[in-house]
Amino acid sequence: MRALAQIEMPRMSRTSMREALKFGCEQAQLTIREDAADEITGLSEGLPHYTHLLGLTQATGRSRRRTEITIGGR
Repeated sequence: MRALAQIEMPRMSRTSMREALKFGCEQAQLTIREDAADEITGLSEGLPHYTHLLGLTQATGRSRRRTEITIGGR
């Protein structure tokens, strides 16, 4: 039998998630456009794990010559 307990975790604000994205980008020496940050935080719906995964996916999918995260090649 597994012992599982549900832990309430309130959703984060888009502002907090945007700050986390920008911090991660700074650490990776990247920048992120406002529309890209809006798209990622909107898709995440307040769940920080998704913000992290989407940001990480975008950052690792960049060409080594590109230093800015954008949406749709804009």
